[in-house]
Amino acid sequence: MPINIDRGKPNMIIRIVLTGGPGSGKTKTIEFLKEKLLAEKSVFRFHGFRCLFVPETASELILGGVAPFVCNSFVGFQRILFDLQFEKEKAFDEAMSLIDEENFVIFYDRGLVDGGAYITDNEFEDLLNEKGYSIKSLYSRYDAVIGLETHESYYSTEENEARTENYSVAKRISERTLELWSGHENYYFVSAEEKFSQKAWKVLELLEKIITELS
Repeated sequence: MPINIDRGKPNMIIRIVLTGGPGSGKTKTIEFLKEKLLAEKSVFRFHGFRCLFVPETASELILGGVAPFVCNSFVGFQRILFDLQFEKEKAFDEAMSLIDEENFVIFYDRGLVDGGAYITDNEFEDLLNEKGYSIKSLYSRYDAVIGLETHESYYSTEENEARTENYSVAKRISERTLELWSGHENYYFVSAEEKFSQKAWKVLELLEKIITELS
């Protein structure tokens, strides 16, 4: 049964990152949330909050022909990815000021920390220094992080043209990704389930919990 949530102060914005390695179900979970939260065409609502969704940036680049394996520098690719992700987040922030709503929940299919899982610690630290950030300052951009576990039972490269890793590589990236985000003060881990739908429902339940605690 839905709970009643106080909408809180005007112009409240709750920012939630959905993260995990390749095949962890981030994009499918976003699709699930959109289906459950759809109020009318392209309008999503949950307990008095208008919901917005920022799509994954890496897939956009890769499907557009800019993949890390065609670039002569993995770090260079992550630099481009960071800049594009930053500008997308800025664009969504500006868009919220144009929408006649009081409160928002905004979901990010990956956030600015994710790129660190694809390069070395030193390379990621150098990149953040170059951009004027620390990992803690990146954490502060988001109110909560939901980390999804990658599982072999539903890992596939066939459903996503941008995915090229075999499962062992995907699992290693997943573990590294979740490790990088685990220092966030509002980090939630969602384990793999036998059926994907069970995992997606867990995320929806977490959303309710996060909004309750932060509003």
